[in-house]
Amino acid sequence: MKRILLLAISTVMGVGSLFAQNEDLLSLEKMENRMIWKERAKYFNIGFVKQDVSAIADDFELDLMKSDWGVSLSSGKTFYLHKQPIGGMVKFGLDWTWFDLNVAGHSYYDYFAGDGYEDSFDGYYSEEDAEKVYQAEIGMQFGPSITINPVHHLKISAYFRVTPSYSAFYMPDYEEGYGGYMTVCNVGGAIAWKLLSLGVEYRSGKAIYKEFGGDSNLLDAGDDTKIRSKGMRFYFGFRF
Repeated sequence: MKRILLLAISTVMGVGSLFAQNEDLLSLEKMENRMIWKERAKYFNIGFVKQDVSAIADDFELDLMKSDWGVSLSSGKTFYLHKQPIGGMVKFGLDWTWFDLNVAGHSYYDYFAGDGYEDSFDGYYSEEDAEKVYQAEIGMQFGPSITINPVHHLKISAYFRVTPSYSAFYMPDYEEGYGGYMTVCNVGGAIAWKLLSLGVEYRSGKAIYKEFGGDSNLLDAGDDTKIRSKGMRFYFGFRF
């Protein structure tokens, strides 16, 4: 009788221990999922920018400027559309970058000022002929994304975002500034490990620029001529 009683007590204690271990494992899993997904949804990125500027009118596109340097800052959050990851590793979300700043410096060659006409950056114009032009955009990004968590804290994401922006150029040689509304489209991806991430994106947008306090357009372009900005951003980010 005593043996049966001891066996029953041991069995109950063993089952209870298994339940306790399972509960501990579930708690650890929930804690890890929280750290991977919920606590790493916000991001702050610092980027290097390389972009071209061209004029689009009628059936032609004329290259105007390439950036000498460029930097970007962005900050936002991913709002996931479902609590549990599909297959334990995939989540769909909506990215809202509430602050996006892009700044670049260009060397502009006035191809129409000389005796000849050049339709590319290569030609007989030297660096002394270049005029410095500064460009900046500020806006907000919004769009869908997909994030994959294949192992531990490694996350791989891809996204498409639309960025309503205000864009401006400043030409210090003439002390003139121009601005206009621009819708920028961003396509990119990033790899993150816990706090740190690396990413790259392609961005493109076009606008008509009006002089501040005047009626003329940027570079004396016609009313139907749009200025396109396009290029790549490589960024280093923090997720928290």
